[in-house]
Amino acid sequence: MMRVVKVRHAVAGVAVVVTVCGVAGASGAAAATVSAEQYVQTVCGAIAPFGDLNQQLGAGVKQASDAYGAQPSQTTAVALRQALADYVDQSAQAVDQLTATARSAGTPDVKGGARFAAAVATEFAAAAKAMHALGSQAAAIDVGSAARFAVGLKRVSKKIDAVQARLIKAAKRDTAITTAAGSLRPIVVFMTTDATSCPV
Repeated sequence: MMRVVKVRHAVAGVAVVVTVCGVAGASGAAAATVSAEQYVQTVCGAIAPFGDLNQQLGAGVKQASDAYGAQPSQTTAVALRQALADYVDQSAQAVDQLTATARSAGTPDVKGGARFAAAVATEFAAAAKAMHALGSQAAAIDVGSAARFAVGLKRVSKKIDAVQARLIKAAKRDTAITTAAGSLRPIVVFMTTDATSCPV
């Protein structure tokens, strides 16, 4: 299972994809048994605000990117670096909250429901960890020169893309997700594709 919140932004000419998703694996027990419909409603409800969050944070990254493009300087580079780090950090914090929601959402009352719920929570937790690490890397981009800044920005952008690809691939290999009951499909789609929300 893997939920992806994917947003593309032009950052100094580099397409940045910020992805919120998880790494494969199923462990830990979920809470009380609930209907699959209730489980999907709870988890997808927690996923829904990511669209607005990404739009708000993305606007800050774009504004900082535009400012740097119009007037490259150490000051505008620092502002762009901070905007990107804030974007990733705040996205990671949102995934922390999503992980807590997934862990408390219960166990869907379908075959393999316990494995599925455990995999969802595990993958969201792994996603948050990956995002926090990327936030630290974004904050550490060298702004000492335009050349070093460009290299660092590109490196972090590529790592963000790589995390997305790795997590989607991992989710597609997780049998707790790929063999889930049809009633859990909205979450499966969210986890195994670049969808930005649960399909209706």
